[in-house]
Amino acid sequence: MQCCWTETGQFLARTCLGLLLFSPALEKVRTLLIAPKQREIEEIQTKFESEIASFAENQREIYTANKENISNIWEDLNNESQQIVRSCYGICLFGALVAIVFMTFGWDKALGPFSLVLFWPLAVQYFKLRSRGKKAVNNANQVLTAIGLLKKITEAHDNNDNNELMNLLKEVLNTNK
Repeated sequence: MQCCWTETGQFLARTCLGLLLFSPALEKVRTLLIAPKQREIEEIQTKFESEIASFAENQREIYTANKENISNIWEDLNNESQQIVRSCYGICLFGALVAIVFMTFGWDKALGPFSLVLFWPLAVQYFKLRSRGKKAVNNANQVLTAIGLLKKITEAHDNNDNNELMNLLKEVLNTNK
């Protein structure tokens, strides 16, 4: 049992050291987390374009501004995720140094499977990228919701439906609280 414990610790510490020293692992984590979010934003943009096609004829400026807004969200996500990866290089180098210290003093043998704690720099990057991706998708969904509400208001106004306009106004006021 003790042999398995120490071997596991040594293996995990070496694996951790290897992943922290090689920068392609950081880019792979970024690709793994951000690419699906970028596809989601592209789907939202496609949904936006299909839903607003008839509305766009009357409100061309609003349509163009919101379309650019979704494109900017995608670009910001891409740029900020690359910035997160660049900022994590230093953290991973420091994590690699910590792993070397652990291995030098033999703490990896004592920790056994708990040597996974040495992966903390990759966990930091993972959580930063994941939260940034969720934020971008939420922002794109808010743009889609706002333009859908504006479309409903325009349709109610065109139909002179005051009751529907009042309900939509109450909905807008309730969502802004």
